[in-house]
Amino acid sequence: MEYRKRVEKLLLSLGREGMEKLLEWMAENGYYDEPDCDSQSSPAGGSLAAQSLYVLGIMEDMAYLLLHDNEDTLEAKRNSLAVCALLHRIGILGTGLEETKEGEAEKKAVDIVSAFITLHKEEERALLCNEVVGRDFAANKGAAGMDYALLLFFAEKWVANEGKNGVKG
Repeated sequence: MEYRKRVEKLLLSLGREGMEKLLEWMAENGYYDEPDCDSQSSPAGGSLAAQSLYVLGIMEDMAYLLLHDNEDTLEAKRNSLAVCALLHRIGILGTGLEETKEGEAEKKAVDIVSAFITLHKEEERALLCNEVVGRDFAANKGAAGMDYALLLFFAEKWVANEGKNGVKG
């Protein structure tokens, strides 16, 4: 229940229209109860909510390190960091790991979230991060305009590596 209160408080504080309905949908579809398919290797363990809050913490730490000299810029981006981290895995709700094809959960996340709130372009790209980051780097396009996607991508990899190494955050 602690995770639910934290997630709800963070997302409601963003002041986005439709957030209450999105939170209802998340509760009805197991966001706070359903284990994240990556939780076995994650130091956060447990539910999708727990994993997402852990990823948010890593993203905020990384953003602070990158923007430590500009607190105004960091504060302005916090809303988007919360959207990206807390909602990036929402597309796996109701699916088994074996049913999820590459990029499918990310696209589903964008569809679900967009049905309730308006996503900024960079937030949408971040929710598609596994597909977008991998594809753009593979095509040597680089990462221009993908700040949130890169933070999310690297935060998720950080969390996965901590879990594999038995480290708790």
